[in-house]
Amino acid sequence: MCWGAAVRADLTVSFIGLKQGLFTADGPECCGRVVFEAWTFRAVYGWQVLAARRIDWARFADLLPPRPAPRTRVLRHVLVVGGDLGMAGASRLAGEAALRAGAGW
Repeated sequence: MCWGAAVRADLTVSFIGLKQGLFTADGPECCGRVVFEAWTFRAVYGWQVLAARRIDWARFADLLPPRPAPRTRVLRHVLVVGGDLGMAGASRLAGEAALRAGAGW
């Protein structure tokens, strides 16, 4: 869910680097196909420490064991506790990550 106004693009071109927001949360839904053109910026930004690394799913899918079929309707439970008034962002992110990873409740 995008809050506020958001452009829904068919194609996004990035010239300096692949930003995390292009691949996380609602980014893929809003960005469409992502194309990266490095040009000569590697020499300028090559020293920076990466905050994240994108994994090519097609190359690494066979390294993960297949998830067993659930024997019951809900197989995995997750409890996320945290946050304060107006500070529930990290808790929400943890809950959404658990759902995407296969938690049923």
